[in-house]
Amino acid sequence: MATAEHSNLLIVKFSETAKTVALKHAGRALVARAANVGRAGFTLRISQSIGYLIIASTLVAHV
Repeated sequence: MATAEHSNLLIVKFSETAKTVALKHAGRALVARAANVGRAGFTLRISQSIGYLIIASTLVAHV
């Protein structure tokens, strides 16, 4: 039977995994966008992706 402490440990572990996954996806999205966009739109796309990354990590932090 799982104790309360064990449950909390699993939740923390899950949060860390979710955060890692979110960061990896955001990083991949950034690379994909950079590859598909010309130089003129590059800065705008990077700032948008960083915004998404901040939102993703904020959401995950509240899990």
